[in-house]
Amino acid sequence: RDSKILLRRTVSGCPLVLQSIDFYIYGWYGKARGDFGRDSALIVVRDKLVEVKKGTFNAAGESEFAGQCQWLFRTAGKTRVLRKLLDCKRMDETG
Repeated sequence: RDSKILLRRTVSGCPLVLQSIDFYIYGWYGKARGDFGRDSALIVVRDKLVEVKKGTFNAAGESEFAGQCQWLFRTAGKTRVLRKLLDCKRMDETG
């Protein structure tokens, strides 16, 4: 499903500009009570993006960025399969 979000609008003569969008995502992968997962995301809207934050992709569709990352592990599914998740925060020019 596609969604459209206005970046700017005027309400009662007052100009408003979108600053950020929070997402909360819930998903179920089975019928048992604990067979679900959830996550969140944030999109920040800026007037300009500093050059160092602009990402590029090579011919293979890969992109690199500097940031602080950690591997997280959890079990999932009926057979409790071990899943490996990469969680990255604090993206900046030095990591």
